Amino acid sequence: MKIAVLVQTPFPLSIRSDISNITRELRSLGIDIVSFSEKDDTPYDCDIYWYPGAGGTVPFIRSRGVTKPIVATFHGAANLALPVYDCFGRDARRMLHGYWRRVMTMYEWFLCRNRYEVIITVSQYAKEEFEKYLNYGKKKVIPIYHGIDHSIFYPGDVSPEKNHYFLHVSSYRPKKNVDRIIAAYRRLSGDKPKLVAIVPGYQGILNDSNIEIIRKPLTHQELSHYYRNAFGFLFPSLHETFGHPIVEAMASGCPVITSNITACPEVAGDAALLVNPRSVEEIANAMKQLLSNHGLRKLLRDKGIERARMYSWRKSAEEYLSVFTEVLRNRIHNYNF
Repeated sequence: MKIAVLVQTPFPLSIRSDISNITRELRSLGIDIVSFSEKDDTPYDCDIYWYPGAGGTVPFIRSRGVTKPIVATFHGAANLALPVYDCFGRDARRMLHGYWRRVMTMYEWFLCRNRYEVIITVSQYAKEEFEKYLNYGKKKVIPIYHGIDHSIFYPGDVSPEKNHYFLHVSSYRPKKNVDRIIAAYRRLSGDKPKLVAIVPGYQGILNDSNIEIIRKPLTHQELSHYYRNAFGFLFPSLHETFGHPIVEAMASGCPVITSNITACPEVAGDAALLVNPRSVEEIANAMKQLLSNHGLRKLLRDKGIERARMYSWRKSAEEYLSVFTEVLRNRIHNYNF
């Protein structure tokens, strides 16, 4: 089987990393992968085309004479599911752009409603989101979870010298809820671990010696060090269709606090403390639970390590291959996934 993968120039680093991991595993399963960008000539000698970056961005609607089946991976459309200000900010100019982006997202998906054989989503929640907002052609929608690299994200030793900070990791956007995390942390009194927030793009200015903001992107190896040495991981996002940091933290042996909405509870299961992400009080109370209950921290650590074993890139690639095989076998009719 030969698969052409469209890797567009504007894809964010996270999606490029997903593509790299899945295509690596597909190659190890004997699949011939040909990557091309929107600026390249289309490779026409392929069996199937995969567009791995669909969501709130422009879908692959210019098929340029492609007659073979096209499969897309949908990463979510927060700009449809959330209030505009939670995606783009409260500045009038950004909100206007957000409303325009909403209209364009729906219009672009409507235009390409007959171009895709199957839509792959990154979670059951993402499937529900797609079917609610964008499934104009009533396509087959298959959820397949992401994986993580367990050779990078793994638990370290527990020692008194460790666990001296709460940790948050995200690329800064309003939906990542950084301001509420900071507000919740400031409600903690007495002797408390510091807060380390690794948030490339964060623009806020803080005068607090207990809060460290790291604004530069870090490698996965650098992030894994922070996860392994953290007291607890804070990820009360307003919207996620998967949430890699949840699994990365769990795999690293770090107790997790995350949201009780969107895909966060689906991914975390019973291995995390779940909170209302819009409640500063709930976020703060969850942090207090970790501080006061050593047994709870150990339980979440153990459950998180076990839960993270569910997610691997090999498993993702095998499920992708199953979808691709069925698409080729049956084209658009009689799917038996």
